Amino acid sequence: MNRLDWAQIALSLVVMLIGLYIAVSRRRVHATTRVAGFGVALLGLSYFAGGFEGSAVEGPLLDRVEAYSALVGILVVLGALVWQVRRE
Repeated sequence: MNRLDWAQIALSLVVMLIGLYIAVSRRRVHATTRVAGFGVALLGLSYFAGGFEGSAVEGPLLDRVEAYSALVGILVVLGALVWQVRRE
């Protein structure tokens, strides 16, 4: 693993924490914003799993986590956006 992989892992952790903070914050925010926060956290998880490269780490389980968390994260964020537009 090189420095770019470590940078990707660090950035993905920041994205996941921001998404989780938005999702569980006690401030008064719309439900769609909270749902989108979970979607952003899932996208961060996908980016996190993609940061681990190499034959010693990479495997079919990590590939599935990367792909499915990205897919579900995108669907959750898009669903929250569509839900917000329909409510207004």
